[in-house]
Amino acid sequence: MKQFELKVDVKTDSLEIINDAVENSMREAGASSASIISIDVAIDEIFSNIIFYSGLKEDEKALIRVTIDDGAERMITMEFIDTGRAFNPLERPEPDVTKPAEEREIGGLGIFMVKKSMDHVSYRNEDGKNILTIMKKI
Repeated sequence: MKQFELKVDVKTDSLEIINDAVENSMREAGASSASIISIDVAIDEIFSNIIFYSGLKEDEKALIRVTIDDGAERMITMEFIDTGRAFNPLERPEPDVTKPAEEREIGGLGIFMVKKSMDHVSYRNEDGKNILTIMKKI
């Protein structure tokens, strides 16, 4: 089992730092390419939402906790923790993906993709912190 934390600035440059650290750790654990790609997409979506919608400034920090179980469970768990305004993206109505793109309402597709591609997604607000947790079998 490998565990680590990344405390990063709330800016787009931090996406590369997060993705590189997680991808390298997943490869070391023998994760499939498909699971690595799914996690990359989820990181991009979740952290982009923190950047653009949390109300935090670029020099403020977000904490990313990562646990990779390369034993019997073969699972990655990630917690995205920020002190921005409280928002549960899981309460947002799912987009109607049967409609053509030009007829759909803007927003919500990214978190919809995260929910569909992960084995578990949850949100809680605790002590003034947003904590979004994702889990994926690797």
